[in-house]
Amino acid sequence: MRKIRFFVVLLAIFAILGGTAFANTALNHVKMAPNGEGDLLFFPWYLAASGGWQTQISVINTSNDYSTVAKVIIHSHNWSDELLDFLIYLSPNDVWTGYIRYGAQGTYLYSVDDSILVSKPASSKMTAAEVATYFASPTNPVSMPLYAPKCPAASKIDSKTDSSDYGYIEVIESNATTAVGPGKQTKNLVYEWYEANTSVTQHTVNILTGYQEFQNTEAGSYSALARAQVFADWHNASGLLSSDVTGLVGNLTNNTLGELEAAMAKQNIALPYIWRGAAATLHFFTFPTKLSYTYKDTSTGKVPCDEYITSTGIGKSDFWGYSRTPFKCLPYRSTGYDLSENTVTTGPFSGGGTSQKMCEEMQWIPAYIPGDLFTEGWIRYVMGAGSSVDLSATTFRLLEPNTGIFSGAPVLSSALYIRAASISQAEAAWTQKIVTVPASAGINYPYYQYADEHLLLP
Repeated sequence: MRKIRFFVVLLAIFAILGGTAFANTALNHVKMAPNGEGDLLFFPWYLAASGGWQTQISVINTSNDYSTVAKVIIHSHNWSDELLDFLIYLSPNDVWTGYIRYGAQGTYLYSVDDSILVSKPASSKMTAAEVATYFASPTNPVSMPLYAPKCPAASKIDSKTDSSDYGYIEVIESNATTAVGPGKQTKNLVYEWYEANTSVTQHTVNILTGYQEFQNTEAGSYSALARAQVFADWHNASGLLSSDVTGLVGNLTNNTLGELEAAMAKQNIALPYIWRGAAATLHFFTFPTKLSYTYKDTSTGKVPCDEYITSTGIGKSDFWGYSRTPFKCLPYRSTGYDLSENTVTTGPFSGGGTSQKMCEEMQWIPAYIPGDLFTEGWIRYVMGAGSSVDLSATTFRLLEPNTGIFSGAPVLSSALYIRAASISQAEAAWTQKIVTVPASAGINYPYYQYADEHLLLP
């Protein structure tokens, strides 16, 4: 009977969801923001489906003195294709809120918030009277369909399709200033300041945070709130425009892509689950630095959806494995525990600890124990286990200057509980790993993951 209930719940879930300098000091390198404020945000997943399911995204400028402009990029789930990107203009204490919804036009962005442009002026000038014309409002909303993914067909590499109904979002702070003035300011002042300074050296401050809420507008009891996963000291270095394809390479001052991967590296991930009756759990895994489509080397003229194209430049190799054979799917092993520390391998039954692969760049996994033996507990995911993929050394893009070691996969993880009349979500826990990066002076900085300070290794 449990197995029957499992398939009933699983089908219900599908129905719901289907419709470059090196930072050589500890104060400069990118890290997980210990206080939740930074200059680089990730919303690890969004979902939009018929039946009123939508994801609300909010980005907050926590400063009373700084105005800032940030770029929001919405990515597809399989190839990290840019489905939509735009700028948000935040005066001090400001917040931008938008919704990713599903409707007759497919998946689309909706916002009535006056921190996003509906249309852009022909010049870099804007008067206070023109704010109502160019910025969003309840009478002049943004209702913009996401662009279709460039690789919608099933890939020959992993047999996965791509779509716009679910994916993930990143927010990169582009520039910040106190020149506009403290407190509440009109948006034309922020707009004019940014347009006049896109070609100068960017100055970013750790002042952004954000929240996402998974909602159902047709059943008000469904709502799950979580904070964005925030990184500090990313230090974007170039003016970001909505017309540009924006990867995480080429717009850096103090960090390489490898350093960001070290900051989010995880090997042993712990997530809770419940799977009984009308309750079920989804586990989300997002690899925002993978950016398969963006970082493909298209100089050969090949279609980048299905071809492994190996190049020698950072950001030009396929998927991962910059210094070795590229691979798209990351092997992992999962072991589930019930509430009494039992596993299916240590109890009277067998079949647990299954080795599988994660191929998509944002994917969700129905969190249940193989054999449907347990109804509640937690699952340990070991990244790279049961394969030749060695996560004990630098498997991913190299830390510059071609030295440094970190273990684990650069992944963002969270759990979503779905019950009969409510939903909730939470971030994962993971095993802390030391990251050693020899600087030019020979000093090791072991903690990329969250520390503002460093410890010297013996």
